[in-house]
Amino acid sequence: MLSAFRKVWATNVNKSIIVAVVLLAVLPLIPYVPYAIAIDVLIFGLLALGYNIVQGHMGQVSFGLAAFFGLGAYFAGLFAYHVDIPSSAAWIWLILSVAATGVVAFGMGAVVLRRRGAYFALTNLAFLQMFYYIILQLKDITGGDDGIWGISTPTFGAIQLTPMSLYYLCFVVFVVCLLLMKRMILDSPSALVLHAIRQDEARAQSLGYNVYGQMLKAYTLSGVFSGVAGAMYFLEMQYIGLSYLHWSLNGEVIAMVMLGGSGTFIGPLLGAGILIVLKDVVSMYTIHWMIIVGVLIMVVILRMREGILGAFKSLRF
Repeated sequence: MLSAFRKVWATNVNKSIIVAVVLLAVLPLIPYVPYAIAIDVLIFGLLALGYNIVQGHMGQVSFGLAAFFGLGAYFAGLFAYHVDIPSSAAWIWLILSVAATGVVAFGMGAVVLRRRGAYFALTNLAFLQMFYYIILQLKDITGGDDGIWGISTPTFGAIQLTPMSLYYLCFVVFVVCLLLMKRMILDSPSALVLHAIRQDEARAQSLGYNVYGQMLKAYTLSGVFSGVAGAMYFLEMQYIGLSYLHWSLNGEVIAMVMLGGSGTFIGPLLGAGILIVLKDVVSMYTIHWMIIVGVLIMVVILRMREGILGAFKSLRF
């Protein structure tokens, strides 16, 4: 029974991954799609996929995911600005920034995972606000509320970061993270354990599963992938600022996950793409774009409980 379930699940996920990778590979080649929009789809798609590990696969809502996105961007920017590493070796400080974010995610997860429900969500928010004000106060290092501008454009060996090369660099990083996520979350025994925890944590505990350990692993991985998204965002913007750690980013990413389909593997990427394109298109016609986009999101979430991808899968042709 379980082997049959995993076989069907794996087949559907593999098809979704192939379709998503092919579409993303040609996205910047589509007329009227700016590189900035295409890069944002990759970055925030990865951020939404990382958050989906916590909400969709672990069954917990977090208001602190912006912490890992912001810290990933800040670690990358601060390493590039303060540490004497050649800009041609940018991969070194990118790896260091992701590793540092992973360490923070592990330590933070060890604390917040002792609570559930609203307490879990608000404890995450408390950590986010703590990081926000620490960075705000360390003006000599972080630039405070002004952030740091003018960080030199990094290179990767002989590769100069033009808009096209930056997109395909982010694309390669995204695909690697996507495959790692599938390997670590879906193709490992952790997938079924997380499914059991989401359905009935007490019962999973009574069956002998290490519930705390599995959730800490998933939470840390979520933080690492969110940190990768933050580091890539720094590469795109060449700037670090407190907006990367603002609490409102949590709501935006949660909307992406719910829009595409919480608990599905590729749905959050779809939700991120739709929301980013909607924001860009609607904002060209009205300054009240938030109202229109917000209403559209509410309609989709209320009418399609499993998101757009879930509703599409339920169709019969």
